[in-house]
Amino acid sequence: ITADNAERILHTEQYVELPDHIRTEFLGDVAEAVTRKLTTGSLPPPPELARLLSPAVRGGDLLLHSYDPDEQALFERLGAAGSLSAERGTEVVGLVTQNAGGNKIDTFLRRSMTYTSSPNRAKVTVTLTNEAPTTGLPDYVNGSFVGDPPGTNRLYLSIHASRPLVGAQLGEGALGMESEREAGLNVYSAFVIVPPGETRRLDIDLGVLPAGVSRLRLHHQPTVISDEAEVRGRWSRGRSALTEDVTIER
Repeated sequence: ITADNAERILHTEQYVELPDHIRTEFLGDVAEAVTRKLTTGSLPPPPELARLLSPAVRGGDLLLHSYDPDEQALFERLGAAGSLSAERGTEVVGLVTQNAGGNKIDTFLRRSMTYTSSPNRAKVTVTLTNEAPTTGLPDYVNGSFVGDPPGTNRLYLSIHASRPLVGAQLGEGALGMESEREAGLNVYSAFVIVPPGETRRLDIDLGVLPAGVSRLRLHHQPTVISDEAEVRGRWSRGRSALTEDVTIER
């Protein structure tokens, strides 16, 4: 296992190349080697360590949590806690998908989002493309505990937003979304099924922007395939890879 092959082996190749009893031992060996290196190896000076780890923290690929309040406060100040919450004077928009099929198929999920806004109305357009194969992988990778055909991605999609929901569409049809509150934000959620090799488009209409907002924060959920995001209208920003939280000032 090296930095060059770890992602490929751990995400997919281990399931194809190794029978279960060997794969379990293999993963245990990898975890033991990493733990031994972390606990017995020498670390660089703090400034060098911060330089090396900060890109992973900014991108949400390295998150830290502690049950000690002082330690957790430090992780939050460092931006390493990974929390999603409301901020005074900030409009927040975040796309979060959770696996609902009991498999590991999100390795093959490609997501893109376009956010178009004005003070009185906004639209979140989400495109989900399922690039999973239907054969060549064990059931616990691209199968389903709810009986979907192999390669099907069943997911629970949530939009975290400062604005109220007006309505939503999945393709050409209306989509009902559950409405909740979490960490000071509205959360609108629905189950979505994306068959293998297909794409689904969701359009979520949002209402009036709260008063006193001068910036937009686009929240990034760490994914295997990097998201693409585009911001139009009031906050206008071109399409680009979304690999970390983005804040746009106006």
